[in-house]
Amino acid sequence: TGIEYDPFISTYEVIEVAKTAAKYGGFYATHSRDERLYVVEAVEEAIEISEKSGAPLEYSHVKLDGSCVWDKVDTVIGLFRDARARGLDVTVDIYPYLAWSTGASFLYGDYTRSQWNNNPELRDAIKAHVMWEIETFFDSDGDLIQIPSYTDAAGNVYVAHTLSQMLAARGVDGTVENLADLFIEIVQLRNPSMIGFGMNEENVQKLIKEDYVSIGSDGSIRSYSNGQHPRNYGTFPQVLGKYVRDLSVLTLDQALYKMTALPAQRLLLEDRGMLKEGYWADITVFDKDKVKDNATFAVAAAPGGIGYVLVNGVVVVDDGAFVAGRLAERPGQVLYGPGYTAN
Repeated sequence: TGIEYDPFISTYEVIEVAKTAAKYGGFYATHSRDERLYVVEAVEEAIEISEKSGAPLEYSHVKLDGSCVWDKVDTVIGLFRDARARGLDVTVDIYPYLAWSTGASFLYGDYTRSQWNNNPELRDAIKAHVMWEIETFFDSDGDLIQIPSYTDAAGNVYVAHTLSQMLAARGVDGTVENLADLFIEIVQLRNPSMIGFGMNEENVQKLIKEDYVSIGSDGSIRSYSNGQHPRNYGTFPQVLGKYVRDLSVLTLDQALYKMTALPAQRLLLEDRGMLKEGYWADITVFDKDKVKDNATFAVAAAPGGIGYVLVNGVVVVDDGAFVAGRLAERPGQVLYGPGYTAN
């Protein structure tokens, strides 16, 4: 479910659907109802759905978004630990960055772009809501909101610019009202994606260390394009380089388990996730002293320190470079859950 984006779905409805998933060996993966002011209640709801439906819970890309909720991290961790202590099958995933990404109209809250166009009387209300978002979750700082790519009505192109940088380029002060006006202009004209810097490093380190937390990018498969979230290109090297080698938050064994065996276990994939005879040879060979995420929030780049990648035993990266024509062979496979039956 993605009930933060479709909040009108009731807890009861999700429980009933999850019962069916559980019957066929599935689990409940959720983009929870809230990751901000009501993050604690959202975690409680996800656990309730799992408990009442019998479906194992996978709490997707856990985060506490906004300095106003950073102090709730221990409460959130406590809820996960308590649920597991009661015997519930609860796991969580996380990505190793302090910013999220989604469609820009997310900051409109319950309003929509069409409401702005169709009902001019709502304009003041929508603007007031966007200002509240900027003040509450971004501490009135326009540099905490980045737009990957935007072309304005005059043809000016902005790549990897924050709202403050765009206003400065126009010679406009970065007041909250001006930030809101610019943001609404962007949404109404293009509605691109946005990147929001709202998480806390200490919290990410606390969460990523929990033994039931795996690594997931929450990213997209896309060609290299500047201004995109680096999670699309470097999530796993970021863990290995920053959280294992540089900060020693995780051991190498812990990190590898969180990237391979743990997610494979959640998906009930019995022949993947380990280097073991009889398993599919999905293998990445990297230099633990050099592996790193080279992508930034401004520049897209391939990670470093990865020498070889095998997909089902087929070499697709050889000595750090893609093998010409190999990707067209598509050595990967679609993987199905335990409830799948072929038509």
